[in-house]
Amino acid sequence: MVFTSRFSVTHLPGEVDLCGLPASVASWSLAIIGLANIAGSFTAGWLLGPLSRQGRAVLDVRLAHAVDLILSACAEDGVDLLLIG
Repeated sequence: MVFTSRFSVTHLPGEVDLCGLPASVASWSLAIIGLANIAGSFTAGWLLGPLSRQGRAVLDVRLAHAVDLILSACAEDGVDLLLIG
């Protein structure tokens, strides 16, 4: 998640500027992303608290594989697949 946040902070303002939108769009977008990250972290901690460390690791790997499968299914061609992975 840290990579996604850093990527958004680095590239989102420039992309918003390229689209001709005001800088406030980028700032509000980053604020919403940050709040969603905080809420998600607290929710995940609350839901996964009862699991053992090994159980959380297994769940993490399975969720990562599920996301990879979903993104792979959404890829239109080989180039998209390379960009995803």
